[in-house]
Amino acid sequence: MATITLSPLISDLRGRIGSIVFCKWKGVHYVRRYAPHNPSNTLLQAAQRAVFRDAITAWQGLSDDARRRWSQKAAHLAMSGYNLFISRVMTGTVDNEYADECTPSQDSFASGSYLLRFSSALRPLTPAGRFGHPLYHYPITRTTA
Repeated sequence: MATITLSPLISDLRGRIGSIVFCKWKGVHYVRRYAPHNPSNTLLQAAQRAVFRDAITAWQGLSDDARRRWSQKAAHLAMSGYNLFISRVMTGTVDNEYADECTPSQDSFASGSYLLRFSSALRPLTPAGRFGHPLYHYPITRTTA
């Protein structure tokens, strides 16, 4: 990834030109290659999107104090608290101390003695998966810490 140093003549540069995208994140300008959206919707993609949707719903259910703690926890990782939380929910590694901050819904549960899991979260079929790809196929159930 390339970074950009702007001059007084050009104070902001964002958008796409061909296959190059100029972006700004947390005050840092950078350049990346354009990644087009893949419109296919396989069962695995649909399941992963469901996990992502559940993670966003869980973040929205957190208190402001809980969100601040996630932001503090992410400060040394060069990411936002939101990104860290979504990452942890997507991988099923939400810390027990934070799991009870989430608002339970029909798609999730939270308890001090359990890791936060969502019914749409997925587990690997095998370590390497079928055909050498990490495939996922069935819901994770409650797992003790």
